[in-house]
This record gives sequence, structure tokens and C-alpha cells, in this order.
Amino acid sequence: MQTAYQLAKAVKGEATISPVAKLAALIALSFTGLVALVIGLAVYRVVTPQLALLMLIALAGLYIGFGILFLVHRLVDRLE
Repeated sequence: MQTAYQLAKAVKGEATISPVAKLAALIALSFTGLVALVIGLAVYRVVTPQLALLMLIALAGLYIGFGILFLVHRLVDRLE
């Protein structure tokens, strides 16, 4: 696991970021962007607050579910 100091050095170009850290950052960024989009839709009254809450719960469920699926896949690959 990389520390925040190592990631800051990588941003400056003084170090490299591992592929796992890049993937984690992209996943976190995409999740944050989708959450912001759903909240924006609720703020501008495109969707009701209840629907926005349901969308956020579904989004979290998808990310958690696919995360578990990915981890199980990696564990099964190590067994073979």
C-alpha cells in the first residue's frame, strides 16, 4: 500500500504509482463522479429525493457487489 507522501511524489513526477493504486484511484474517482451526478440531479429537482437516495443505494451496491466479485475471482485464480 502506498502512503499519501508517495502518491504526492508521484504526482510531481518524482516517483511512480503502482498499477493497483492507479486502478483504485480511477474507481474512487468514477464513484465520486457518479455520486455527484446523482446529488446534482436531486438538487436541480430532475429526480425526487427518494429516487436520488435509491439511486445512491443502488450505486453503492453495484460497486460493493462487483468489488466482491472481483476479489473472489482473484482468489479463485490463485487457487488454480
